[in-house]
Amino acid sequence: MPKERFIKIASEYVVSIFPTAQILDAFKYGVKKISGRGCNLVYVIENNAVTYYSEPSSWGEVHKALVSKIKKSPDFLKHVFSNIEILGKQQVIETKKFVKKIDKLNNAELNRRYQRYIKSNTEFYSYGLILPLLDFQSSTFISQELRTILRRHKNEQHFNILTTPRRDTFSKKQDIALFKILPAIKKDKELIKIFKTKEANYIRQYLKQNKKALWQKITDHTRRYAWVYYVYEGPAVREDYFIDILKDYSKRNIDPATELNKYKKEKEAIYQKQKEIIRKMPLTVYEKKIIEFGSEVVFMKAYRRELQSWSYYLLEPLLKEIARRLHLSLNQARMLLPEEITKALTSGRTDNELINRRLQYVVYGYAPQRLCITGEPGRNFIKNNIKPEKKAQLVDEFKGDIACAGKAKGTVKIINTPEDMKKMERGNILVSASTNPNLMPAIRQSAAIITDEGGLTCHAAIVSRELKIPCVVGTKIATQVLKDGDTVEVDANKGIVRKI
Repeated sequence: MPKERFIKIASEYVVSIFPTAQILDAFKYGVKKISGRGCNLVYVIENNAVTYYSEPSSWGEVHKALVSKIKKSPDFLKHVFSNIEILGKQQVIETKKFVKKIDKLNNAELNRRYQRYIKSNTEFYSYGLILPLLDFQSSTFISQELRTILRRHKNEQHFNILTTPRRDTFSKKQDIALFKILPAIKKDKELIKIFKTKEANYIRQYLKQNKKALWQKITDHTRRYAWVYYVYEGPAVREDYFIDILKDYSKRNIDPATELNKYKKEKEAIYQKQKEIIRKMPLTVYEKKIIEFGSEVVFMKAYRRELQSWSYYLLEPLLKEIARRLHLSLNQARMLLPEEITKALTSGRTDNELINRRLQYVVYGYAPQRLCITGEPGRNFIKNNIKPEKKAQLVDEFKGDIACAGKAKGTVKIINTPEDMKKMERGNILVSASTNPNLMPAIRQSAAIITDEGGLTCHAAIVSRELKIPCVVGTKIATQVLKDGDTVEVDANKGIVRKI
């Protein structure tokens, strides 16, 4: 029987071995403690971008085991949600403690705190990864089960309403908090003119000198939300980022009271609509729980990632201190495995040549044994063990899944990395392999979003609903058949993208 090959499942940008190795460790061992099955994955990091590959059979086995648990008792999902929230909040609290007086710690204590973080983060991932294992790519139990239930009760048209979260993500809370700063700008004619016409750097200096109370509000806001778009390794946003958003609101004459009142009413209307839809259906206990948990899955996918981003942001001073003591850059330190950190802090020596090779190209994962290889051996492993992707045929029309309904026309901009965002202009159609919080400045300017990857719980689906931007996800081919400058029509009511 031929050896099973791994298949590509996802890609991300601005990543290193820390903390992404913990994702694969959790898939292998942490998920096994929860489901009874472990999942083999490998990834390639090349020039700070990662591509994940899964072993289809082990992914399928874990998926089936999890589905079996839910079929037996849907409250299993409640257990997963509870652990995600408890472990995530606990990790943020603990990480704040880990970075206190780190310059006074000896190497052994510094390492102890780092290793405790690795352990807790891997456990946190173990529960968080249950969600993509249940609802990602072709393994879409939650969304398909929910659609089946609604179809049975002739209510499939309400899928989007019933999967709209009732709780706000930190990203949304940040938006709401920023709207509360806007009135101080709008009531001052001179200030609104400055925000409409001047650059962020000028505005920052002006506020520091002339509007200290408003500047204090913006610095407090930054201190509270700088981490929201940090993802794996930042950078954290500064005051200029939020000034730019306030500039955009000012130029578009956004009325904060109207927007906040509109959001409050829409949220309450959706909640009441959800209750009404559920009340009118003669649901079994199982069906009712699946429907109720559908919106929580969407929320928890984003919430888990935000809590981890927060902890990565908080941990950065500790990583910098490790890097300083080992005479490494922060990027180099992030390319060390946990056991290598222990060895280096004990001996004071690192293999800089190996680290620099990893910065260029490294393969990490389980196939099924753990491996971490660079250079030509790594490339040969990928060549021999990864199933080649099929090239997409050039087409003028393709389909995906509806994440947020609506229609838009515009010019395509391929945005995969923060560096790509400089080409984005308001009203463009953002096309990406998959979005993440690093791309929020570009997302805010987009008339519509199209992604290769994703499903019910992906980042693009969640933020498009929050921002009311038409969005089609899971097209598989968008970044292959579209290019910068193409003009497209996005019909997110039907999940269709058409070149025009």
